[in-house]
Amino acid sequence: MKLKKPNSWNALRSHGQETSWHNLVWSSVSIPRHAFMSWLIFRRKLSTQDRIQVWNLASGSLNLMCCLLCYKDVESHNHLFFECSYSNQIWCSLRSKGGMSHIQVKWDDIATWLIPRATSKSARVVIAKLLMAAIAYYIWQERNARFFKNQLRPPEKVEKLIVNTIRLKLHSLKFKMNDRVRRILDDWNIASVDVMMDD
Repeated sequence: MKLKKPNSWNALRSHGQETSWHNLVWSSVSIPRHAFMSWLIFRRKLSTQDRIQVWNLASGSLNLMCCLLCYKDVESHNHLFFECSYSNQIWCSLRSKGGMSHIQVKWDDIATWLIPRATSKSARVVIAKLLMAAIAYYIWQERNARFFKNQLRPPEKVEKLIVNTIRLKLHSLKFKMNDRVRRILDDWNIASVDVMMDD
């Protein structure tokens, strides 16, 4: 009788509690850098100004900065995704392309709607997941470009970048083709894709 070798990695690593959002962030259709950004947002690990303020208070200094996208409120996870007027404009402009017109502008509201659907392979849900992650990724990229390089882009330019990124990703995916899927893909100006995923 052949004995099974122990899995050393599983024996050594610590097993954390599974989160409700892991299927939303990590999936075979995710764009890795976008998924990583979403993971950081869910864990509230981005170095936003409100977090930096806490570090400054601990060291005895205070250098509070406002959001570099709208120049109004203090930058925080909640503000950036998507209560800031800049990121809000991008979200409101694109959310209908992911079937989320009725979803409010807050990250937690979007996640609450998507989490129960996260394992679905339907074209609409796959696009919604890609869209949420892509918008978050490019919002943070824009914030960093302003913070580190003093480079600014209008929201319309960022929107085009997001749409082009998702269109490229959709070309690599396979869906079970029917009238509904065709309408969804037409909305993204995609003529045809291979057939596989259920809708």
